[in-house]
Amino acid sequence: MDVSTEILLAPADGLEDHFLPFFKSGVYLTGRMGSGVRTFLVDHVHVSPAYIETRIQTVFLDGKAVDDLDSAVVRDGSTLTLSAAMPGLLGATLRLGSHYAAMRSQISHHAERGTVGPDEGRVLLKLFNLLIRELGPPLLRNGVWMPGRVLGEFFEGRTGTFWNTCRTVELNGRPVDPEEL
Repeated sequence: MDVSTEILLAPADGLEDHFLPFFKSGVYLTGRMGSGVRTFLVDHVHVSPAYIETRIQTVFLDGKAVDDLDSAVVRDGSTLTLSAAMPGLLGATLRLGSHYAAMRSQISHHAERGTVGPDEGRVLLKLFNLLIRELGPPLLRNGVWMPGRVLGEFFEGRTGTFWNTCRTVELNGRPVDPEEL
């Protein structure tokens, strides 16, 4: 990933709504790589197994639809896309374990062989529809990474009132005064 400036973002309560749209294009999470999607979701996205089973209906890993959350391995640089149920035939076709999965065999993720070391890495997480509102705020409270240029565009024109309510602002790993951004 070519990001010269990184910002750890952890907005204060009440500011999360300003940042939820970023989840559509993705935010970065760091953690141990080499586990299946299910383990990554529990350990790094902090969702319960029950939530995964009942709420997350569509999963893409690196652009491929996933049916088996345990055999799809998350690696450094992966893109993980999550969605609640989507309507219509498309939604039914892309859904985890769908009876229509054969219709999307060209874009389905296939089980991987071997294991990947437990090295630290970074994953781009994208959320859609109801999952933005349900998973976004807790993720923001824990802090997510974003490229500085993306946030720079967003931060332009923000007032002191906005900045005074931010809990944490870090630039390249060091605390900074928000006005530096």
